[in-house]
Amino acid sequence: MLVRISKFRHIGKNAYLFSSVGFSTDEAISTTTKNPFLSDYLIKSLGFSRDEANSATAKLSSVKPPKNPDLVIKFFEEIGLGRTEIKKLVSITPQLLFSDLNRTLKPKLQWLLEFGLSGSDLVNLFRWDARALFRGVDSHFRPNLEYLRKLFSSEECLVKAIKKSPWLLAPNGPKQINPKILLLQKFGFSKPKIEKLLIQKPLVVLQKTGWLEEKLHRVEKDLQISPKSGMFFYGVIALVSVSKSTVKKKMGIFRSCGWCDLDIMTVFRKQPLCLVMSEAKIQRALDFFMRELGYKPEHLVCNPAVLMLSLDKRVIPRNVVLKVLEENKLNQKVSFLKALRISERMFRSIFVLPYKDEVPNLYESYMTCVRR
Repeated sequence: MLVRISKFRHIGKNAYLFSSVGFSTDEAISTTTKNPFLSDYLIKSLGFSRDEANSATAKLSSVKPPKNPDLVIKFFEEIGLGRTEIKKLVSITPQLLFSDLNRTLKPKLQWLLEFGLSGSDLVNLFRWDARALFRGVDSHFRPNLEYLRKLFSSEECLVKAIKKSPWLLAPNGPKQINPKILLLQKFGFSKPKIEKLLIQKPLVVLQKTGWLEEKLHRVEKDLQISPKSGMFFYGVIALVSVSKSTVKKKMGIFRSCGWCDLDIMTVFRKQPLCLVMSEAKIQRALDFFMRELGYKPEHLVCNPAVLMLSLDKRVIPRNVVLKVLEENKLNQKVSFLKALRISERMFRSIFVLPYKDEVPNLYESYMTCVRR
């Protein structure tokens, strides 16, 4: 059977010539084994399966065996990569086994490591951008980093963001990122807020500008949070994390528990990160507060942050303590919702430690729950 596909061949620096070629399916199958030496090497040295090895070598245009693959693998081990990580890296970019270790590979990777990336970070970088291995330090990485440094208060914060999204080092990074930075500034984002957003959600500045602008307008219009409000930032974090369909599903959970849309939107406006909670966590929180404790929507609308607290490590253990104190007539008339909001240290000093001797095992049981 004859099929036609597009292929490309390298014709110079960063240039490729595309063409359409015809071949039989038998020939297509044979191309997966056009480099049997390398396939066998990957199987023996890195534990590839035959299919995995053939798939990796099929990405190569050269049929010549690499000169010193053992030295390349040894270098990766020296910089802290395990066999599994090396295998992933070779699967993504088998060309690296053909690289000149001392002239190309080592200087580039050592520079990235000295910058603060780990071996596993490098795997993630090349998974995102397989051609990054063949970009120059001075022509590509250094200019991108110089731009990014202007957006961060410290090298530590910059490294943290790049670890989370290696695409920040992508080609034309400044050209992609700058329009989003200008848009965020237009909506009142200060430099510290922009840095915080880049650390928490770095992919935001790599989306299309229109996508981000639509999210910003939704925070202002749908959630009714002013860009001047301190909650606007958290509204953006929430809406870039969830889709419209997900928001509808989460609103449906509140409605099923007897909430009206006005109260639901009030909760989201006061505590936008409620939108990031999983559907299961929202359901469980509403079940506990409303069915177990008997709270009405109007009580929770005034205290939406309690819905985000850990049921197992905070809400339920504190509820048990207050019940035990009440049963022993030791309760200090306090609102449970207020008891939830105070710090862990303060809760223990007021409700647990003073009764350590009067109520056996109270302290031990409570500490066991909160440490799980």
